[in-house]
Amino acid sequence: MRAVRIDAHGGPEVLTVREIADPEPESGPTPDASAEPDAEPGPGAEPGPGAGEVLVRTVASSLNPVDWKTRAWDVGPALPATPGWDLAGIVVASSAPQFAVGDRVIAMSAPRP
Repeated sequence: MRAVRIDAHGGPEVLTVREIADPEPESGPTPDASAEPDAEPGPGAEPGPGAGEVLVRTVASSLNPVDWKTRAWDVGPALPATPGWDLAGIVVASSAPQFAVGDRVIAMSAPRP
């Protein structure tokens, strides 16, 4: 995916646009729905949300004051970082009872290195 990246603190000139790997969920693979409840996921299982988590396909994100402050000053996440804390998207996998696949959501997600 294409992303704006912050590699160093400074003015707007430190921003770069480049291809980066799609982020992987931090949790384990999604279990096969037909498998036994305690069975380990098989080879090739797709990454999925952990207990109480959702996986969201981002449709839109925004830049806000926290993003330019991260770029300009030594605050926020470790660099390199991808700005855009706020997002809107669609749930594509869920283990949280209050969210179903297809739900439209808004969220805040801290930038990941």
